[in-house]
Amino acid sequence: MLKQKEQKAAERLLGTGPVTGDWCRLATRIPRPPKGVWSAAGKGPLRPARVPLVEALMYPLVAVAILPGVVGVLLADLLFEALPKAIRHLFSPQRWGESRANRAERREAARAERDEAERKRAAIKEHRLDELFDGDWQGAAGQLLLRWYGQSRHDARLVLLAPGRIVLAAPRRRVWRKAAKRSRVVAEIPASEAVVEDPLHGGGERGVFRLLFRDGSWLVLRAIDPGDRFSRVLREGEPSCPELPVRV
Repeated sequence: MLKQKEQKAAERLLGTGPVTGDWCRLATRIPRPPKGVWSAAGKGPLRPARVPLVEALMYPLVAVAILPGVVGVLLADLLFEALPKAIRHLFSPQRWGESRANRAERREAARAERDEAERKRAAIKEHRLDELFDGDWQGAAGQLLLRWYGQSRHDARLVLLAPGRIVLAAPRRRVWRKAAKRSRVVAEIPASEAVVEDPLHGGGERGVFRLLFRDGSWLVLRAIDPGDRFSRVLREGEPSCPELPVRV
C-alpha cells in the first residue's frame, strides 16, 4: 500500500493524479534464459543488486536500538495479558464441558478450511499464477524480463495505472529508504499493448496479478503490501475511470 508521501511522489512522477498503484515484485526469481537469447539481449542482470553496505549496516544498528523496547512490550503483554488469559482458559468450565457437537462443529470447520485452501491452490495452478511468465522469451513479457534489472537494480517496482498506460518506476539502484522519491520511469506500456488482470477476481492470493500483453504473453507480479484500493481496482476496475488499463 502506498503511503501518502509515496502517492504524492507517484503523482509528481506522472504529472497527474490521483494515481492507482502499489509497490510490486516479480512473483519468483527470473529463470536463466537460453544463452543465445540472453546474449542477444545484452546479458543484462537477472537479479536485483544487494542493498548498499552503508545502508545494510543500518539494519543491525536500528535493531539494537529498538530491541530492548520490543522485548519489554512482549514481556509485559505475556505477564499481564497472555498468561492470565491462558490460565483462565485452562481452568474454564466450558473447556472441560465441551460437547461432542461442538467438537464435531470444529472438525467440520477445519475440513471446510482445508477444502477451500485446496480449491484456491488448484485455481492458482490452473491459471499458472504460481509461475513467473508464459515461458516465451521472444514474447513481450519475456523481453521485458530480460531488461528488468537492467532498467533498475532495485528489487521492486512502482506499478502505476494511469488512463491509457501502465507505468513502471523504480530508483536507478537498490536503495533502502525513500525509494518512491528516488524513482524514475523505467518502462511505460500503452493500454493498447498490455493490461493488468486478476484472473481469479480476488479468489487467489491477495495482491497477485499479471501483466497480460497483446501477443498473449504474460508476467506475474505480487504487490508487497497490497492496498485495498489497488486490490479492488484489480478485481472490479474503476467505473469512474474506464480508461485504466485493467481487464476485469
